[in-house]
Amino acid sequence: MIKLGLILVSLLFASTSYGKHHEETYRGMDLSKNFGIQFEVCTLRDGKSMASVDRINSKIASVMTEINAKGSVLRMKPFYAHGSTSNPGPDFIDLVVGPMDEIGAIWTDFLASDGGPKVYGEFQNAAKCHNKLAYGVPKLTKVDEMMSTDERVITLNWCTPKEGVSMAQLRAKHASWLAANQDAFKAASWSVLVPRQGAGTAQGRYAHMNVFTSLKQMFANEEWIANGGGNVGLSDYYSSYADCDGDSSYTAEYIYKPSN
Repeated sequence: MIKLGLILVSLLFASTSYGKHHEETYRGMDLSKNFGIQFEVCTLRDGKSMASVDRINSKIASVMTEINAKGSVLRMKPFYAHGSTSNPGPDFIDLVVGPMDEIGAIWTDFLASDGGPKVYGEFQNAAKCHNKLAYGVPKLTKVDEMMSTDERVITLNWCTPKEGVSMAQLRAKHASWLAANQDAFKAASWSVLVPRQGAGTAQGRYAHMNVFTSLKQMFANEEWIANGGGNVGLSDYYSSYADCDGDSSYTAEYIYKPSN
């Protein structure tokens, strides 16, 4: 039943390409289409540190450049995450973002390149990772703002529809919320993520992913929620449409990016 539910969510969310992005692209992605996103959820191996992993970044970027990869690689590190002292969660999450077919090409070309297997082995020796695949439905992308800086703060909020709430109702709610709040909403990008593979431990049926171009911008959005009326729409969504975990936030840096 869980697998059937995920398939239905996938089909219903996929039935519409969201956002007013026609003929716009960002980092090689056609924003009128859904995109692929791979999560590499990682914990450091004994005796390793983030410095051990970060030292491999330039090697990853070199191979990605060599194969002319059409997707971006970012490393997310927890900022306000749901972890605790007893269950700290992952040390970091690497994202591969791009057209879905290009993510497949990256895997094939990276491992077939001269240096790819060695770099991949070094990475696996530093961290133990579990790969997850989803697709993203672009809802809002401020291309000029995203291109103005590489600084990134990413929030994830996993949700499950309330009983009796259809995907059509969720789509309509997302569209009406954006129409009412687009000017006040501070995020540079908003997408809905739908798990596809490796999703057995997903924290919900879908996730809202917001991208900010600085911590200052993220906190400006929090100010809007706390004191500017943004909490009204959130309260309605949580009470009537979906049960959600609440946002977790991560600082993120590019390891590799294609040209726009």
